[in-house]
Order: sequence, then C-alpha cells, then structure tokens
Amino acid sequence: MAAQTAPQSYIAVDIGSTMTHIALVDEVEGVSRMVATAESPTTVREPEADITLGLRRAVRRLQDVAQRTLLDSSGALVIPERVSGAGVDAMVAVSSAAPPLRCVIVGMAERQSVESATRACQAAGAHTVARLPLAGRLREWSDETIEALILHPPEVIVMVGGVDAGPVEPLLEAARVLAILYEETPSEMRPSVIFAGNLEARRPVAKELSPVFRFRAVDNVRPSAQVESLGELQAELVAAYEEVALTRLPGYGALEEVCGAPILGSQRALGLLVQLLGSQESQGAVAVDVGGTRTFAGVAKNSQFHWAAVADVGTGAAASSLVERVGPQAIGRWLPEPLAEDEILDRAGSIALRPHGIPQSFDELFFLHAMARASLSVAVGAVRDQRLGWDVRENARRLLPRFDLIAARGGVLGHSAQDGAVMLTCLDAVQPIGLNRLIIDRHSLWPQIGALAQVSPIAAVQLLQHDAMHPAGTIIAPVGILRDGQRALRIVVHHDDGRVVERDVGFGEIVRLPLAQGSRADIEVYPHRRLDIGTGRKGQGGRARVAGGGLGIVVDARGRPIPSADSTDHRLARMRSWLGALGFDVGSPH
Repeated sequence: MAAQTAPQSYIAVDIGSTMTHIALVDEVEGVSRMVATAESPTTVREPEADITLGLRRAVRRLQDVAQRTLLDSSGALVIPERVSGAGVDAMVAVSSAAPPLRCVIVGMAERQSVESATRACQAAGAHTVARLPLAGRLREWSDETIEALILHPPEVIVMVGGVDAGPVEPLLEAARVLAILYEETPSEMRPSVIFAGNLEARRPVAKELSPVFRFRAVDNVRPSAQVESLGELQAELVAAYEEVALTRLPGYGALEEVCGAPILGSQRALGLLVQLLGSQESQGAVAVDVGGTRTFAGVAKNSQFHWAAVADVGTGAAASSLVERVGPQAIGRWLPEPLAEDEILDRAGSIALRPHGIPQSFDELFFLHAMARASLSVAVGAVRDQRLGWDVRENARRLLPRFDLIAARGGVLGHSAQDGAVMLTCLDAVQPIGLNRLIIDRHSLWPQIGALAQVSPIAAVQLLQHDAMHPAGTIIAPVGILRDGQRALRIVVHHDDGRVVERDVGFGEIVRLPLAQGSRADIEVYPHRRLDIGTGRKGQGGRARVAGGGLGIVVDARGRPIPSADSTDHRLARMRSWLGALGFDVGSPH
C-alpha cells in the first residue's frame, strides 16, 4: 500500500459568536502561505440555527476571491484536493460560538477556595450561576436551591475546599447529596463534576461521584493558605467547554465529520499560539483577543502561562452586558467627544442587536475602540489578579509584568485599517512597560494556526511567520509620574542610512517617530531621573536595536499607571492629542 502523503492545502476555520472567519492555506514555493481569506456571519440563531450554513457562505466567498473551486455541485467541501486543483486536502476548525458553561461552585465555608474557584471559572469563560456553602452540614442549602439543581442543572459543578491535609467529611457529605439528587436524572442532563479540593478528600469523593457523573479531579485551587493554583481547573473547564458546550452547537456533528483534526475551543488554540510567541521572547509575550461575547488576555513568560477568557464582555452581542458590568463612565473616558450616559447605553444596545455592523464613521470607530478598552481592561485585570509571582512591584501598581511583545486580535482590532487606533487601544488597556513590539492579527488567523499545529506544526509556524503577524511598531513606555509637560525622556534614533533623529518627549505625550516596516534602527533613550524605561532602575538610560512597523517607533510618555485626567476638558484635549499623534485628525470640540 502506498504511503499516505501529508496534507499540503487546508481550509482553516474560526467560528466565533458573531463572525465565521476562514483562510485558504497552500504551499507556495515549498512554504505554507495564506492564499485568501473570507468571512460571513455565524449562523447559530433561528431561523438559521446551523453553523455549517454560515461556514458554507464563507467558503463560497473564499472560492470567489481565490478563483478556486472548493465546493462541489451539492455544496459539500471538496476533500482531498483534486488533480485539477479543486478542493483542499484537509480542514481544521476552532470555535467560540457556544454560550459560556453554566457552573455551580460547591465549597467549604472558607472564602479563599471558593473565591479562587470563582476566579478560575471567570478566567475560563464560564458563568458562575451559584455558590453553595458547606458550612453547617448543608443546612444552608434551601429547598429552592435543591429544586433549581434538579430542574435547571448546571453544565458543570466545581467542588473545592480545604487546604491539603484539610477536612474531608463536609466534601464527602456534599458528594453523597449530589449523587442522590441526580441518580434519577437522565445521564445526558447530568452536570459534569470537577473536584479541585484537598488531596485527602479526592479518593472518597471520587468513589461517591464517579458512578453517577462524568468526574474529573484536578489540583487543589488552594493547596495552602498562601498558594493559589488555578491552571489545572481552568484547563479542565476549557476541556468541558469543548466536550459539552461546543458539541451542542447546531451543525457541530456535520462539521466534525469534515475536519481532519479535533475541533478546538478558540481560547485553547489561541493559548497554544501565545505560548509559542512567549517562548521566542526573552521577556515573554502578552496576547489580547476582543470578541463579540467574550474577551481573552494571556501572558506567557519564563515557561509560565496565565490567561483569562471572560464571558459576557465584548464588542458585539455582549456590548450591553459589558456596559452594565463596567458602567457607562468606563466607556466615556476613552471617547474624544463627550457623550451622555444614556447615549452610551443606547449605542451599546444597538451594537448588541446588530453585532455584524461595520463602523461607518470615525465616531462609531472610536466608540467601538472605547468598548474594546473597557472589555480588555476586564480581561487584563483578571490575569493580573491571579498570583503571577513575577514582579511584586508591578502587581502592587496594578500593572502586568514587563514583556517584549503585545499580540492583538479580534474583530474590532483586526478590522481597523488604522494601526493607530489599535495601538492606542492596546496602550490604554494593557499599559505595557519599557520596550515592546505590537503585532496585529489582520487576517484572523491565530486561533486557526493553533488548530493547524495539530496536523502540521511546520505549516503552522510558516504561516505564522509569513502571513499572520502585521508589525504595528515598537513601543517605549516609561514607568513613573511627572508633571504634565515636564521632559520625560530624550530619544536618539540612528537609522541604517546614516540619518540621526533626536527628540525630547514631554510627560503626558505620545510621540511617533517614523521607521518603515522592514527597516531597523539603533536607539538610545535617556529618561528623567524619576522614570524607569524597563531597566529596573529610575533614570537609567538604555540602547537597543529596534524594528519598524506601520507606526514606526511610538513613545508613550504618559507614565504608568496612566494618570486620570483632573477635568473633562483636560481629558478630551488629551485624547484628541493622543489620537492626533497616531494619525487621526479629530478636529476641535463640537
């Protein structure tokens, strides 16, 4: 029998809650490259509740763009690729289109373990619908609570409690009660149970629950009072999302039959990519993904990976719930023109009703980016609030640790033709420190690359290197506070053609210095004695070789954390100034 040849051409699919993005990948001169991309609204709601309908429309658009036959006369994808060049060898897919998992947390009375489990659920994009205490030998479980567990069972029950070597009996009693409650419930309606409590209780609890539930045991979220360990619980919640929530999507079975690898949740696939990017940077990488109904942030550094995918905060169908969560003021503070709170609520409501809309004016674009800032701030905060253990000083200042790379994606960011809008949104929400680079996923490829790596790691790396990282520019961001206008730093840029550019930057300013994409330059930076440019010492200068991009070199001399404005007029003037520095003419106040 002839050996089966490895696939060379792929359709890579990302089915989001709002849009379905697809890419045609094929070998060009021996290297896997993106040939074309297309997108179409995701079809998960009536009357078209079948994700394959939106996918098929996207494929039709793709074959028009690529001038290549991908569907046969019946509308089915042509697999494998024909001698004529029609079709592709394989399809890979990721999705985040399913609603968040509904979770109930059952925990000991100690606040620590229950709060840790709540953070893990939030970070994994799950929705905690109830937290049930075990104090008083279950006496606090009301009849209404028990009735709700039976009539409206959650998809996952997370059991936590007790440090390792802690008490066993309360958890064991809860396990017995849960087993009795659900023993008559049809198996397909029973929740999964994830145990993340103390080690001593794991075996007896498993003995009670395994015959009734799909049961998993992971590391204790609180092995001691001083240590929090969320990683395994987060990973198991992501697996449960893929096994439970995604499989319930209408049309999932048909999609699964066509795919050449397991369908991954988008956040797992994106996490694989973030870890790859972080491994290539000495100070690691941070990635952000603004979705329609959830927002992701992840930091990979020194072989550690911390992430959060927060549900019900986004710039599409979840726009109203985002404003409800953060408040209209959190949106208005990032707008270059004043907007009444009622108007902010109305605009968010319109976006939630029509999440597929494209901004038709700068006002609409700025509003979406203000929403993106607020959404990202929630996700970045969820990562920052985990016990990172990297830099206590930055955690105390409510900042992420220092890293080398910001990787940004999502509908609002990827669809923005202006690098300046994406740059300012990331600077405001992520607040990077020191020397960084910003790359953008312009073609919505990163989660699919994570899925493609399952089939062909080489093709995934080639696609990432050649087509998936649009360089927006290099960032220099000092830490510390000065008076507005006081000289924050001097930067000297030595271009390779011999030109030398010097610039003083005042505190509170954002300044852009040209350096074209593909070009490099040597820079010298001399900060004010009270500012740290990422060296760890205030006033210490530095030299570096930097790469260009769409915006060249961007100096963000607003300090860290970014100070709040002392008045509305001051805030609006500063916002217009920053936008102007990054290429926008927003004019004078109306």
